Amino acid sequence: MKERKTILFDLDDTLYPFHKHWDIATRYTFETSRWTSHLDQEKLMEVYLSEDRRLWELHKQKQITLQELRRIRYINTLLNFEIAISHGESDELFDLFMKCLLESLRPQVEVHDLLTYLTKHYKVGIVTNGFVDEQMEKIHRLGLDKLIHSEHIVISDAVGFSKPDRRIFHHACSKFETFPNETVFIGDSLFNDVLGSLNSGLTPIWYKTSDAPDHDGILSISSLDQLFNIFGD
Repeated sequence: MKERKTILFDLDDTLYPFHKHWDIATRYTFETSRWTSHLDQEKLMEVYLSEDRRLWELHKQKQITLQELRRIRYINTLLNFEIAISHGESDELFDLFMKCLLESLRPQVEVHDLLTYLTKHYKVGIVTNGFVDEQMEKIHRLGLDKLIHSEHIVISDAVGFSKPDRRIFHHACSKFETFPNETVFIGDSLFNDVLGSLNSGLTPIWYKTSDAPDHDGILSISSLDQLFNIFGD
């Protein structure tokens, strides 16, 4: 990797375990909300997760927006329990969830040490899908804004296109004044991060957080600590 000049990271489930925090915040929301606290919590989570998977597929196909996904997910889940809520009430549930998720985030020593090392030798940035306010608040609570300048953080909401669209990867490269073939992208999503960056001319490293099979020709890691060896002196 000596010929590479820039290293770009995904945020959620790469620089912190998003789904761990997502699960905790979701369960807290259901256990404390006036609409759901009386329901069978395990059955509720089962229905919610099924609806979540279905709606993300529709979002991936650009049939619904992220905002629509968030609203419909709660509304459809509760309809399974004969509870009807409005869009505004669904937004209340999401706000409670997001408040809990954000409050659970803390800086991680391992990530801090890794980024401190990498920024001494490479240009380092973040490319993430999501809304600016939410993603920047996550970055702040994780302490990443002390290591990566805001100019080197690319958020889909701000630029108008999302991973795996090659335009967001090329936009990030232009901010660093570097070419795609000089840039490494590290992320957990095979579709958005790995194939998206590969098809954009970058070199992907797949941070595998599951037991998914390897992808031919793609370097994968199971721990961020492995990056010390890959990018070491």
